Amino acid sequence: MIPGSIETLTNVLSGRYPSDFFRAVTDALPVAVYMTDVEGRLTFFNAAAEKLSGRTPSLGTDEWRLAWNIFLADGTPLPHDQSPMAVALRGGEVPGGIECQAERADGSRFWFTPYPAALRDEEGRIIGGINLLADITERKAAELEANAHFRAIVETTPDCVNAVARDGALLLMNSASLSLVGASSPDEVIGRSFYDLVAPEDRDRYRAFNERICGGVKDSMEFDIVGLHQVRRRLETHGAPLRHADGTTHLAVTPRSRFCGMANRR
Repeated sequence: MIPGSIETLTNVLSGRYPSDFFRAVTDALPVAVYMTDVEGRLTFFNAAAEKLSGRTPSLGTDEWRLAWNIFLADGTPLPHDQSPMAVALRGGEVPGGIECQAERADGSRFWFTPYPAALRDEEGRIIGGINLLADITERKAAELEANAHFRAIVETTPDCVNAVARDGALLLMNSASLSLVGASSPDEVIGRSFYDLVAPEDRDRYRAFNERICGGVKDSMEFDIVGLHQVRRRLETHGAPLRHADGTTHLAVTPRSRFCGMANRR
């Protein structure tokens, strides 16, 4: 802890000492920084925070956040009293590196990663909080664009392409794969265990194969797959690790030449 920092921050929070130096330093930062009292009421924000929020926040009135609404990465609304800052003010631990969306008053949205921390006095009591918001909007836009390109390529290839998580959950299946297993839409299979589609006698081998791929190696194997309508086909699939922010998954490609023309066995 920097000597005197608690006293300085306490004074800033209480309004008794609006440090010009503190303001100058935070305004020079390219990231949004704001502070609240122990009840979550906004007591300070820097220039980057005002720009990111798209409005001038209201000191002493706004609670826990700069934006109008907050959402988890999957789009689920996050109640304000469950926001990262609110959790920190209750003394809870906020996982590092989480990604959220925020909606401004005009309806526009931005992506951010929060870094909240509780401020404590010399006796360890929480007296307020400080939050740094890293704007990751451009990076997320690039990721979404790259993902759209990837999906376009996957959907237009005549080969079967699947993405399987380490635990076997099916994350992606292109049209060729859906047709292969007899599914009329992704909703019928996405989220289910891919192991359930593997013939029982090949299931353990495929599970070990998937573990190897998610462990970072490339491999291939032959196995029987049993579709939703119990149609069995013999496949030769080629797997490679697909790395992303949430971990490594298994990207499997089965060329059409490896299953077309094979006899179906029920």
